[in-house]
Amino acid sequence: MLQRLIAKYIGKLHLRTVDGWRGFTHVSKHLTLLKLSDHCYIHTCQDCNGLLCVDNGHAVVVSTPPSNEETRQLIDWISTVLHAEIAAFVIDRWHPDAMGGLHTVIEAGIPSYANHRTCHIARQKHLPVPEQGFRESIILKAGDKTLECRYFGHAHTTDGITAWLPDERVLFGGNAVRSSSGWVGNIADADLGEWSKTVADIKNAYPDADIVIPGHGQHGGPELLDYTIRLYRGGQWSDILRHHDFGNRLLCDDFGSILQIAEKVTWSTKGLRLRNAIIFVDQASSYATVESAEILHKVSAKCVKAGAGRMRIFTKTSPGANPLADYFFKGLSINLREDDIGMTTIARSIVRVI
Repeated sequence: MLQRLIAKYIGKLHLRTVDGWRGFTHVSKHLTLLKLSDHCYIHTCQDCNGLLCVDNGHAVVVSTPPSNEETRQLIDWISTVLHAEIAAFVIDRWHPDAMGGLHTVIEAGIPSYANHRTCHIARQKHLPVPEQGFRESIILKAGDKTLECRYFGHAHTTDGITAWLPDERVLFGGNAVRSSSGWVGNIADADLGEWSKTVADIKNAYPDADIVIPGHGQHGGPELLDYTIRLYRGGQWSDILRHHDFGNRLLCDDFGSILQIAEKVTWSTKGLRLRNAIIFVDQASSYATVESAEILHKVSAKCVKAGAGRMRIFTKTSPGANPLADYFFKGLSINLREDDIGMTTIARSIVRVI
C-alpha cells in the first residue's frame, strides 16, 4: 500500500513538471492536452481521458470529450495549432464520457468508428450513432502512424475497446483500465465476473506497452493493467459489489477477507486511515459492512476500528438485501481471528435499526 501511495504522489509530481515545460496545454477551462511524444497526446476533460495520434498533417482521435462544446474546442485546436486534418474519431464505449461530443463530430463531417456493439447500444438508447461499425478490430492510419482498435470482451461495459499505437508503445485502455488510485466509479453496466480476465487478455496482447492510459485519472505503465486485474479478479467480492451503492467513495482495495472503499486513504504508522468509507468483512456464509466517516484499518492485524457509524450483516445468497442485523454504533472494533470464531466485534452505544 505504501508503494502505491508513493507511486500516486510521484505521478502527481510528474504532472506538475509536465505543466511547467513538457507540453501540458490548457485548451479551455476544462480541456487539456498532455504531449507524450511528437505523435501522441492525452486529451483530458473533467478527468475523462482520450487519445490523440497525429502525423504528417493527419490525426485520429479516440474518445470525445464529454460535451459537444468541448469536442468542438478539441477539433479547432487540432486544426489551428497542429494544422492537422482529423481522419477519424474512434468511440471506445457508449457512455457519455466517451461519446458525449459525437453529434459535433458527425456535424463536422469527420468519419466516426466504433465497435458494432457500441453502435447497437446507441441505437437502442436513441443516442447519436457512430457512422462505421467494426466487429473485433480495425486498423486506422494517422499519416504513417498505425492505430489498432480492438475488442477483448466484457469489462466496464460490454462494448469497450482498446486503442494501441505500436510505434509509440502507447495503450489506451479506456474505462476497462483503472488508474492506480483504484477508482471504482460507475459499475452499473460492468461485468465484474469477466473484467479481470478481459484485462489479462489485453495485457497478454500488448506485452510491449510502455504507457497505459486509463479512462480516468493519471496514466502509468503496465502496472495499471496488473492493478486492474487484481481489483476485479473473480472472487468473494465480485458478486457482492454490484448490490451496494458506493456514493462518493471512489478508492478501492481488496485485502481478501476485508475490502475497503473510501473517499480518501492516508497512511500512518497505526494503519490506513479511511475517510467516508465502507468496509466489507467476510464471514463465511455472510458478510458485514461497516460505514463511517473515519475508519482505521490495521491491515497486518486484520483489525478495523470506527468512531461512529453503521454496521450491517448480509447473507451471501442475498447480497445487499434484507440484512440479518442492522445497527448504529458510536464506537466499533472488529478483529478477524484465525480460529472457528472468525470475527470478534466490540461495540458501544448500539442502537438497533431493525
